[in-house]
Amino acid sequence: MKTRLFAAKSESGSTLMVVLMLIATTSLMIAAVFMMTTGEARLMKRSIDRDTAIAYGDGVLDDLFDQWRSAMTNSSMTATQKRNGPTGAQLTGTGSGNFGITITTTGSSSIHVPPTNMSLTSWGLVAGTPYGTALASGSSPTLENGSNSSLLIRMYYVATATVSFPHGSVTVQRIFTRAGTNIFNNFLYSSQPVTELDPGATMSVNGTIYAGGNLYLDNSNLTLLQDVSYTGSMATTLAPGNNEGAPSGTPTWPSSDPPHLGVSQNLIDVVTSELDQNFVSSGGYYDPGVYSTTNSVTQDVNDKGYHELIEQASSGTQADPLQLDTASGTATADNERLASNADYRIFVDGSNNVTIYKGSTQLTSGAEYNAILGALTTNTAFYDGRVGDTVRAITVDVGKITTAYNAGTIKDNNTFEGATANDGLLLYIQDTSAVNATITGSSATVSGSAVTTNNYNYNIVASGTNGLHTTALSGTSSHVTSSFARGVRLVNGGSLPASNSTNVTGGLTIASPNPVYVQGDYNTGSTYSGSFSSSGMTYSNTPSSDGTNAYPSGTSTPAWTSGSYTEQTSVIAADAVTILSNGWSDSTSNSSLSSRTPLNTTINSAIVAGNVPTAFVVSHFNVSTDYSGGIENFPRLLENWSGYNLTIHGSFALLYNSEQAVQPWQPTGNYYNAPNRRWFFDTTLQNYNPPGFPAAYTYTRGRWMTK
Repeated sequence: MKTRLFAAKSESGSTLMVVLMLIATTSLMIAAVFMMTTGEARLMKRSIDRDTAIAYGDGVLDDLFDQWRSAMTNSSMTATQKRNGPTGAQLTGTGSGNFGITITTTGSSSIHVPPTNMSLTSWGLVAGTPYGTALASGSSPTLENGSNSSLLIRMYYVATATVSFPHGSVTVQRIFTRAGTNIFNNFLYSSQPVTELDPGATMSVNGTIYAGGNLYLDNSNLTLLQDVSYTGSMATTLAPGNNEGAPSGTPTWPSSDPPHLGVSQNLIDVVTSELDQNFVSSGGYYDPGVYSTTNSVTQDVNDKGYHELIEQASSGTQADPLQLDTASGTATADNERLASNADYRIFVDGSNNVTIYKGSTQLTSGAEYNAILGALTTNTAFYDGRVGDTVRAITVDVGKITTAYNAGTIKDNNTFEGATANDGLLLYIQDTSAVNATITGSSATVSGSAVTTNNYNYNIVASGTNGLHTTALSGTSSHVTSSFARGVRLVNGGSLPASNSTNVTGGLTIASPNPVYVQGDYNTGSTYSGSFSSSGMTYSNTPSSDGTNAYPSGTSTPAWTSGSYTEQTSVIAADAVTILSNGWSDSTSNSSLSSRTPLNTTINSAIVAGNVPTAFVVSHFNVSTDYSGGIENFPRLLENWSGYNLTIHGSFALLYNSEQAVQPWQPTGNYYNAPNRRWFFDTTLQNYNPPGFPAAYTYTRGRWMTK
């Protein structure tokens, strides 16, 4: 009996122990699960807090980027700061000359109030290296060269924001980059709404093409060797309004790189709101010149799109649109007009009086004055078959300018966009007696007065004028005193200003609101003798591109400089540019086309100019037959070039409608015949900014990183 009772008790105790052990194990498991769940929750919350802190920190960096970009274009930045980049201390400092970049985290006006239980522990904006390494606050950025031009150099800044949150902190970092883009990155940059290439003769284009609008490519004789892009549409046919003939076939281009829709390229560092909105809109095919004429809305003579590059600012009703870095309503600081950045400005009035300015100071005597005056011949005249009249020209002996510059007599005086002096020579030349033609509908006006037009002989005549007082050329005396055509002619331009012990940088930019005529080899090392005004000039030391058999095939590329001559950076910027060959003679300029026989000629220069767009409406002209002449006729010609070579090594920028040279293109055989066009892109222009030209700066931020 006792035994049975003992056995029952023992079994009962064992069961109890098992139950207790199960309870204990379950409790431990529940506790473990609870602890794990709590830990995961804490980790999850910490992860969420960290992500929130990163997002907040990146928002701080966005604000720093906006402030940094504004500071980098601030008109009060010194030349040294523009050239080398401001230091971090200068960007974030609040004293005189500093930019006061800051981040405010308290107060009702702050846009950076931290999330709950978080705070902005610190933030920074300092200069950096191309590898993203932060430098001391007093250091300027380590510049990434790869270019001779200070305008193209990349500079880097490192922005950081450290944000604390419960049980941790995170630092968010981004790299800010400013880089410059040269205006002459393409063989052709066109800002016109319609760009056309339709060569009759065989033509190859060895360079990229950018059309900021619609592009029309026609003719199987056209070969495109590099990338072609457009921002509107592209068609292999004639543009609307161009009825010069039937389409002539499809051009050839690389099978792996056909013409394509591209990204919009800024010509200069400008936002579209700072340009005439007529200029930046499409305007339509029959728009009579809104791309260069006074803004139809504001009627402001300064608001004329890219044509302002070659004009002086006038007294208008608003701030100059091309003073891009100027505070609102002011008229100081940087100005993209070439006239405002010229080393010397030369003006000739209706009576052939010459006025010369060095910057804003008028020169009346001295070595500089005499050197420039001695290079000018006023009151010269020759016949222009496209104009249908005699041109009164200011003839500039570029060789004399080069000699004076290389000797240190005339100097690079101006600074531009923060670049130091010695960035080359910029001459601005204007015949102030010239007038612009405003074409509207079927009538034309000059300075508000009605004028007459003759069919295919656009001969502007105004009553009450004193004429040109030029010496009559043989067979052209009836034109001399009735002509209103003006021009600037460049002769003896074989050698341009060079760098030497006196001048750190060479190069020459000629800018004029008048049409410019370039006579003979330019920037090639060629040498000249003889008179330019009668029977032409004689040439020696010419480049091999001027040889009789220089181009045995379409892909031949003989040298375009002679001997040891070093090609200089060069731009000719004008209302229109006409090339007169090595064989040009004033005395035969009004003779028959067959008498105007050229010689092979080489031009090593970028050309900035306008054109007369297809279907441009002019009195007595049939709209349906007016063709712009296309890019193949962008450099205008006046000789019987059939069988002769015209070599151009440079870059084209078609930016506006011509305002003085408004006579439409006429088919070959009327006043010229087409040459063998041997045109090549000068790749050195990508690294060497010609004197006076701006870079289009881009401001970018890299991806954020944490640490």
